[in-house]
Amino acid sequence: MNSEQERPFVCSAPGCSQRFPTEDHLMIHRHKHEMTLKFPSIKIDSMLSEYISTWPEPPEPAASFSDGEP
Repeated sequence: MNSEQERPFVCSAPGCSQRFPTEDHLMIHRHKHEMTLKFPSIKIDSMLSEYISTWPEPPEPAASFSDGEP
């Protein structure tokens, strides 16, 4: 058996041509590509943190009435 017969499931992500023996293995591998899309790099995270740090503080919550009156 050659590699293509042993690993018939090919990743279709751009730049990736990894092959897998089962569709389940391919599906697990695809999640790795999705994770890189969902979680940006640390550099972008630090830029976002700096941007968020410039936001004003949220307002204090309204006082609640302990005796049940509105």
